Amino acid sequence: MNTIEAILHQVEALPSSPQILPKLLGALKDPDTDVSLVADLIAYDPGLTARVLKLCNSAALGGANPVADIPEAVNRVGMDSVYRIVAAATGRAALQPRRPVPGLEPEVLWKHSVTAALAAQIMAEDQRDDVSAVFTLGLLHDAGMIVMGEAFPERYGRLLASSADAPAGLAEQERAEFAIDHAEAGGRLLGHWKFPSALTAAIVFQNSPKAAGPDMRFAAYVHLADILANLLVQPSPGLNDRAPATSDALDILGLTDESLAGYRERTLE
Repeated sequence: MNTIEAILHQVEALPSSPQILPKLLGALKDPDTDVSLVADLIAYDPGLTARVLKLCNSAALGGANPVADIPEAVNRVGMDSVYRIVAAATGRAALQPRRPVPGLEPEVLWKHSVTAALAAQIMAEDQRDDVSAVFTLGLLHDAGMIVMGEAFPERYGRLLASSADAPAGLAEQERAEFAIDHAEAGGRLLGHWKFPSALTAAIVFQNSPKAAGPDMRFAAYVHLADILANLLVQPSPGLNDRAPATSDALDILGLTDESLAGYRERTLE
């Protein structure tokens, strides 16, 4: 079993698809999208509607008068903000393994993913790139770990435990053990979920952004967002020993070590 197809077939049940996200991303790209279309997409899931309204009425976003429906929420906080709330609400379920995997802690993975999504969002806003797409990439960049854990719970758990002190080398260990890494598995999973090819390529090539070709900017965001999320947990004194892929990602986006340090502080805030 040395192909991602075989691994995907072995998984008894793939992670839950955040199927609304590709549809909402398509709607956001159309400047003529009507708010009612967004509301209709979200309204198919009453539970999701309730979570969106609850978050829109939170202390962070809420105003004096509570938001009563999705169109009002879009008008109050903006379509992009509503999208990110939906992405967070649906992404959490997608990053939950069906059964425990030793070494894979869902809450730790979720916190890392949300932090990476915020870091990616901040960078994309500064670069005037597609903020919603980049936020999604940060949120789902490690979804392939769920696939690997579902396919090989015991073996993958042992690998995670052995790489805990050196997470930067995880992809190499995955390829040595399974002939693929979680980046490739995650990209194939996003393809299965019907995400645009540019997003799937960015996930697959997050550890080698230049190899993503026309999608290298998206891949560079994923690479740097992952680094920033890790830096918030284990701050590094510097990036002098950074991997060549990190240098490539910085060059692709026109950033420097100082830029990355600044984004770490802004993400922490």
